[in-house]
Amino acid sequence: MKLDVQSLMAQSVRSTRSSFSSTNGNEETPMHPSASFSNGDGYDSDGSNFATPTPATLSMAIPEELAGAIALIDKFQVEGFLKLMQKQIQSTGKRGFFSKKSVGPHIREKFTFEDMLCFQKDPIPTSLLKINSDLVSRATKLFQIILKYMGVDSSDRVAPASLDERIELVGKLFKHTLKRAELRDEIFAQISKQTRNNPDRHA
Repeated sequence: MKLDVQSLMAQSVRSTRSSFSSTNGNEETPMHPSASFSNGDGYDSDGSNFATPTPATLSMAIPEELAGAIALIDKFQVEGFLKLMQKQIQSTGKRGFFSKKSVGPHIREKFTFEDMLCFQKDPIPTSLLKINSDLVSRATKLFQIILKYMGVDSSDRVAPASLDERIELVGKLFKHTLKRAELRDEIFAQISKQTRNNPDRHA
């Protein structure tokens, strides 16, 4: 069963915004410019013509199981992530980003919100959440650490890490997220993503 995201997200925006991240009372964190979405058809590399995406601009349907994420949709940089992910898919020519469960009988070319919240073995081009622009590169590096911990990479090679290596990787994650609440929320979202529809239940 599919839900109409547009109407549900509009309700979510009108409702009281409960913070997904621990904030210090400052203004809402700006979204990374490269993850914004241009008003025109072309890609604006300098970010001068970018408009901040709003839930009302999203027109897609998601599975009922993701209905709980709609209340937090404004914390995710959905359009920016999807656009950059689609660009990454086209530049590499890979089709392996989509899980069998989400692909179904039809081959599709578009990376969707559901895919954004599902396991993938390839690096992410930007953060999943709207975070301060100076933390975006750290967020993508954190995802690469998670991939190493899981022993997967985009070449389909499984390279399980030893116990000592895993302890070291967890230490790196802890170190990066210790002082920044935004990165703690981002890593939580990344780990949730990597455990959803993961073909290896033991990963």
